[in-house]
Amino acid sequence: MNRRQKKKQYKKIHGYNPPKEWQVVAGGTALKNGDLVIPEENVERIAEIMCKGFDAFKEALTKTMEAVGNLFLIAADGLRGDNTGQQLLIEQQEPAVVLATALAERRKKECNRKRLRQWHR
Repeated sequence: MNRRQKKKQYKKIHGYNPPKEWQVVAGGTALKNGDLVIPEENVERIAEIMCKGFDAFKEALTKTMEAVGNLFLIAADGLRGDNTGQQLLIEQQEPAVVLATALAERRKKECNRKRLRQWHR
C-alpha cells in the first residue's frame, strides 16, 4: 500500500486528513504500527511544558501544606490555651479576600449614591 492509499484509508476511517507530521515523519506507518515518533523540537517543548506544570503543582501543594500546618497550629494552641496561632492566621489574610471585600464595599457605596440621586429627582 503506497502513501496515497494510506492517506485515503485514514481519511475514510477518521473523516479528515491525517496530520502533516504523520505523513512527513513516518509516511503513514508509525501510527498504524503503534510507534510514537516525536520530532526533537517537539520533545523540548513537551519537556518545558511538563516542567512548568510540575512547578505549578509544587507551588499549589506547598500552599496547601502551609494552610494545613496553620490549622494544626491553631488546634494545638486551642488545646494548650494559647492564641498565638489565631493571631498568625489573622495576620495572613490573602490578597484576594482583601480585594473582594474592598470591591464589595465600593459597590455598596455606588449603589447607595444611585438610590439617592433617583430619590432627589
